[in-house]
Amino acid sequence: MRESEASVSSGDPAKDASSAGEGMAEAGARAADTAAMIPASVDEDAVEKHRAAKQARIRKKRRAMREGSEDPDGDEPQLPAKVRGKGGGGKKGSALPALRPDIKPDTPALRAERVEAIRRDLVKRRRRKGGTMLLKLWAFVLAPTLIVGYFLWWVASDMYESESKFMVESADGGGSPAGGLLSSFLGGGGINDPVAVQTYIVSRDVLRLLDQEHGWIAHFQAPDLDIINRLDPTATFEEAYAHYQKMVSVSYDPTEGIIEMALVASDPESARRFSSAIIGYAETKVDELSDRVRNDAMQDADRNLADSEAALKRAQLAEAEMRKQQEIFSIESEVATAMSIIAGMETELEALSARLTNLRRVTSESDPRVERIRNQVETLAARIEQRRSAVAGASTQATTSLADASAELTRAQIDVQAAMAIFTSALQARELARANTARQHRYLSVVSTPSVPDESNYPKKPQLLALAFICFLGFYIIFSLTVSLIREQASI
Repeated sequence: MRESEASVSSGDPAKDASSAGEGMAEAGARAADTAAMIPASVDEDAVEKHRAAKQARIRKKRRAMREGSEDPDGDEPQLPAKVRGKGGGGKKGSALPALRPDIKPDTPALRAERVEAIRRDLVKRRRRKGGTMLLKLWAFVLAPTLIVGYFLWWVASDMYESESKFMVESADGGGSPAGGLLSSFLGGGGINDPVAVQTYIVSRDVLRLLDQEHGWIAHFQAPDLDIINRLDPTATFEEAYAHYQKMVSVSYDPTEGIIEMALVASDPESARRFSSAIIGYAETKVDELSDRVRNDAMQDADRNLADSEAALKRAQLAEAEMRKQQEIFSIESEVATAMSIIAGMETELEALSARLTNLRRVTSESDPRVERIRNQVETLAARIEQRRSAVAGASTQATTSLADASAELTRAQIDVQAAMAIFTSALQARELARANTARQHRYLSVVSTPSVPDESNYPKKPQLLALAFICFLGFYIIFSLTVSLIREQASI
């Protein structure tokens, strides 16, 4: 640009002045375009510095133009002396307009320099903001993640998980869902036995047994455990129970009837030992549930047998008392004897009736023989009628007829037979209950023995580290967006 301007200034002064004016106009237009491209958000101090430097250069240029020397900065060649004289004086007929003191002329080089300064300031501010952002990322995301990683790899204790599977079965070969004899005693309650075992495993009773027999609490109070898995030495039993619930998990699959248990300890052997002990406690609990049902059934059978035996004795005593009152040993024999006597008397009556008939044929009614035989016949007929009434129950003289006595004795015998049948059934039920009590109806069958892990299962270091990084990063992003939103709302 300087070379082109120098070549223009070597011609006619008027042409040179006009060319210089056109060049300054073009430069002003380019500077205006460049200024339009400059972002609005610039540093005020930098702008003031650029303005001061610009004014100083303009003053130097004006001084040089008055003295007739070239531009000390070497940005643009000065106009010829004739042109400078005409323009500088501001006289009429000059080729250039007179320079006013309040006008601050500008050049493309000055604008480029100002744009470059603004660009450098923007770059500096972006670098400063980028450094601040990296510092925040380090403070809120990377440093906490590194702390978590250090804890996982160098501080956290290795924990081992022992898994086992078992199920509650009945003596008839059916599994837990099928029920069995115990289910019939409970009215279907045998189906709930696995749920009862599952609840028992995570109960305080099991924790007490584990602590008394295997030292569960002391195992987790070891000083070499990390702060998360270690149980405080001054912890209460409830705190130990809450810790126990975190270390032992039990699940039940009702479709298969299998109970799955997972136990975590600080070493593989302790995990296996604790799991085996819990399975033993669960088996004992199943036996206790079965024993209680069997004992209740046995007590009911004994009580029913005693009641039926007492009822049988009462019925037998009532029958014996009735026989004693009636003075009858056997109603059948009494009836047979009475009927035989009646039959003999009827035979004798028939013989007397025949004699009376024959005698009436040969003598009159006034004959004493006829009267005697007639009296005998009447007396014998009356006795036969009395005997029949005593047997049939139509006699008014007898207190109790054989028919009534037979009915009462039959009822008493029926009562005795019913009491005997009840007693026999109760005796059979008692024998069955005793047989059921003698054998175990339900028992715990181990499907998979407690495993002994050969490597630690917890903590899951890569997964936990990735989760920690994601959590810290999400917290940082949410916090930054919240702060930015608050600042934007406050600036409005």
